[in-house]
Amino acid sequence: MPRIVIVAAVAMAAAVAVPSVAHGATVYQDGRTPHRLLLQAEPGETNLVSVEGSRAVVIRDDGSPLELAGVPTCMPLDIHAVSCSAVRRIELDLGVGPDNAVIATPHEVEIEGGAGNDRYAALATDAPSRVDFDGGIGTD
Repeated sequence: MPRIVIVAAVAMAAAVAVPSVAHGATVYQDGRTPHRLLLQAEPGETNLVSVEGSRAVVIRDDGSPLELAGVPTCMPLDIHAVSCSAVRRIELDLGVGPDNAVIATPHEVEIEGGAGNDRYAALATDAPSRVDFDGGIGTD
């Protein structure tokens, strides 16, 4: 009988000690416009997003892992980055929190920062950047 109690106690301690799997932002393809991608952040996470490239676009979030949801033109590079081809427009819905985005692509990018102190920087590329930034509530 004491053996069962010990095993149960160890199992409960292991369940508490093992961290949960981190959920991160998800990349979707707009069903109406196949060349348009949407990165949707999870509520409450801080995003450190970069979008770079002209032919193939690499989207990276160093603040949280990225998941792909039915995007046949994208493939994961690692847990924080995806590479996508045939992209014309990228939308970043970063949600609540102090988010940062670095844009280094000539493709159209729309950033919706949501509540929080959000920032973005557009880096020099071989073509002009096209960024539409809505920082939301907060110091942006």
